[in-house]
Amino acid sequence: MLKPVPLHPQIRTVHKPFKGAAPDFNQLFAVSAGVPVLDAMEHASTLLDTALNSARDLAMDGDDHKPWAVVYLLESTLALVNASVNGMLEAKL
Repeated sequence: MLKPVPLHPQIRTVHKPFKGAAPDFNQLFAVSAGVPVLDAMEHASTLLDTALNSARDLAMDGDDHKPWAVVYLLESTLALVNASVNGMLEAKL
């Protein structure tokens, strides 16, 4: 089992480009370097929650079962992020 790493206020994000809708512009969007990880995780939680609500709406409106797989994956990912954020917040106390 891995040893837990204590939350350190100096833990920050690194620059990480990601592709948006246009594959030719893979440097257009990026996670900025230097953002506190807790802040980044909280923002990720908000983004995941928005995606989950959109996927849920699509799944409820259609007869296809595929959107429910997306809902399940988003729910699981959001739960992991939220549990991590809550753990980091408790560690700061």
